[in-house]
Amino acid sequence: TLLSGSQAISDPALAQRFNVLEAGFAMVANEPIFGIGTGQFQDQYPLYALQNGLDLGAPSQAHNTYLELAAEQGLFGVVVFTAVMGGILAAGFSAVRRFRASGHYGEAALVFGLLMGILGYLITALFLHDDYTRVFWLFASLVIAAFFISVRCGDHVKERND
Repeated sequence: TLLSGSQAISDPALAQRFNVLEAGFAMVANEPIFGIGTGQFQDQYPLYALQNGLDLGAPSQAHNTYLELAAEQGLFGVVVFTAVMGGILAAGFSAVRRFRASGHYGEAALVFGLLMGILGYLITALFLHDDYTRVFWLFASLVIAAFFISVRCGDHVKERND
């Protein structure tokens, strides 16, 4: 059980989740700058579980994308990821503004939908492991493509007006 008294939780799946999270925090504490290495969380979990008296039978995925990122790539990876996310979101909202300004309201709505999908993923990443990032990166690439298309649309509108 994780808690004592009337608040005791004996759910083994929840206990395993807490074990994996604890191992993830231990990984971050041991290698805070560059992490343990990309893709190493699953391989390193048994070692950290043994060192910290955690459940070896727990699934060796963090179930928190940000903790997994911090454990595997350290502060450096977190900073790079945050910068990339800022760039993608800025490009997306810029594309929405450009499409609206050029009268392409359908395209603006499409990009806004992609941005909402990205934001939804970023929220649910608190509870998901890294296996779900493929769809996220697909959405991100579509947002970047939409940004460049919106720039071209804006250029064509300026040419017509000149």
